[in-house]
Amino acid sequence: MNEFSIMRGQQQIAQLSLMDYAAGMAYTVSEGTCTKTKLTGPFQPFCIPDSAPPAIPMYFGTGDNKINVMNYVLADPAGIITSLLVSDGCVPFSNTTINMAGASPYALSLGYNGTTIGIKDPSVFDVPAECKHDTDPVRVARGKMRATLLKNLMQPEPIKVDPVQQAPRKCCFPQKFQSPGGMIGLVETGGKTYFQSTNLNISYDATLQKQATVSQTSINESPPTIEIELKDYRDGVQYNVRNGKCFKNPLKSPMPNCIPDDATYEPMVMGSGATKLKGGVYTYTLHGIKVTDFVTDDCVLISQILNGNVGPTVEYWYTLGYSALTLGIKDEKVFDVPATCKNATEVENARLSVWQI
Repeated sequence: MNEFSIMRGQQQIAQLSLMDYAAGMAYTVSEGTCTKTKLTGPFQPFCIPDSAPPAIPMYFGTGDNKINVMNYVLADPAGIITSLLVSDGCVPFSNTTINMAGASPYALSLGYNGTTIGIKDPSVFDVPAECKHDTDPVRVARGKMRATLLKNLMQPEPIKVDPVQQAPRKCCFPQKFQSPGGMIGLVETGGKTYFQSTNLNISYDATLQKQATVSQTSINESPPTIEIELKDYRDGVQYNVRNGKCFKNPLKSPMPNCIPDDATYEPMVMGSGATKLKGGVYTYTLHGIKVTDFVTDDCVLISQILNGNVGPTVEYWYTLGYSALTLGIKDEKVFDVPATCKNATEVENARLSVWQI
């Protein structure tokens, strides 16, 4: 049984689905309306396929407040790519799926928050009251409550956030850190959708007011593009070196040191039992970009989900992972201005994105 809501643009879509393999039926409830379909196959245990490539060991968090995970990257011939992270005991940690098949490609990121082993109440598997003529008062009341919830989630006007969901405390990132992270997502431009994967090496220093990123990006199956990006917030300039050419642009925004005070907040526990990581989920909009930050209790980044635009014709949906994050900067030379940029001329609105070449 799954009960969830999905944000598509400005629209909130909420659904409940129940798959009863013993009865061979699937039930989907949306806006109080039930749809029934027949299941054609047997129940499939949720296991990593034996044919999966070797898992990549990773960790998130720092010091004593971190969790070890294994990353399984699964590719389907139909164009579905899944990055599944599991903690000790194969407990799901997160799941990012990119589907390039069909006419409507999509990116789906799941975080498994508050996972517990076992089922507390088997009635969650009861057929929803909306799907049968039910006279049981408890199930009927539950169905009405669910229908009201789904209706409220589907309303077009902005959803009011209860004050208790506001960030309970200031969350500021470590002053200095480095992370060999990664990013996958979709980019839509010119009516076409592209799959993008990027390996990142991020260096962040709030004291120097600088951030340097070395990345290797592949779009669909094209040869990778290597890029160096240096943001110097103190001097207000940004450098991007791509394919040996330097672009220089004024940098007018302040360095992001803390999550905005108006961000909404939800507590988070990832993993299960003795192997778990506590933190929070912050959601906000910054410079027109919709951001969801997953952080530890001490505000160390675990992952980010970003949705934004590059100019009027490009929209992106990215999921970033900050794995193997370490505090401090090993070598401050990573913040030196690239040699190819020494004589670069500053140009307003210079091409800063691989999508603007």
